[in-house]
Amino acid sequence: MLYSLRASQRFAASQAFSDYITGNFTSLVTDEEVFAYMAQQGTTIKHPFCTARMNQDPSQGVVDGKLLVHNVRGLRIIDASIWVRGLSCQILWLLTVLLYSLTSLVATPKFPSTSLQRGLQMLSRSLGPK
Repeated sequence: MLYSLRASQRFAASQAFSDYITGNFTSLVTDEEVFAYMAQQGTTIKHPFCTARMNQDPSQGVVDGKLLVHNVRGLRIIDASIWVRGLSCQILWLLTVLLYSLTSLVATPKFPSTSLQRGLQMLSRSLGPK
């Protein structure tokens, strides 16, 4: 992290960016200043998913195969939180495909839930960590 931030400082201190960089980013001198800056400005890039996993059994998951929350009438969760386990890839395109394909779920109540569940589980198994 320290090496990366130092390289970023050199890049940001170049003449081409002199009018665009503000704040004390390029003026951090000591390692302690850099670490304090990282602690104050840093943020996570973790994607929150698999927090409302899909499973037909309410004791094992939050939503069923139709993405309906167990024991709550008419409430669906349609986002990355329904995946059974984490995926080891960029999830944006997978989420886009999921959301696009699930538009029929909202429009058509008789959506074949077992097909959806099988497809998402296969996707999770093939792309996720073992």
